[in-house]
Amino acid sequence: MRWELDFRGFEHVKILASGGIDEYEILKLNSLVDGYGVGTAIANAPVLSFALDIMEIEGRPMAKRGKRSGAKQVWRVPGTVENFVLPAPRGPDGRPAEALLKPLLAGGRLVRDLPPPRTIRDFVLEQMAKIDIGASRERGLRGDY
Repeated sequence: MRWELDFRGFEHVKILASGGIDEYEILKLNSLVDGYGVGTAIANAPVLSFALDIMEIEGRPMAKRGKRSGAKQVWRVPGTVENFVLPAPRGPDGRPAEALLKPLLAGGRLVRDLPPPRTIRDFVLEQMAKIDIGASRERGLRGDY
């Protein structure tokens, strides 16, 4: 990108990099990038990286280039932490699976109650204990579907 900007006379344009940036990426990019947005890399604990990108607006599929547009459903194979993602209107094609995404709001109103924060925390910790984060990264399961 720096090459193209400079080549076209835009040497004054600054480049900021963010998303999965850590101290190793910064060293690689320092000669090209003017600033960084870091978040998870400053945490002292292992992190699970995921993105929350807009995929649909008012029923119209759209997404950034390289992302899968449209509403999706995440399905979990019962008794495991194996998940798969399909376009929202599709079902799991006869595979045994439980839909994980459930509406919280409809028409601007809450449609179900949330458990207390302690219950949510305990559930997340229980689920995280079942996941081998190193293996997930090797398989490319970063959540950016």
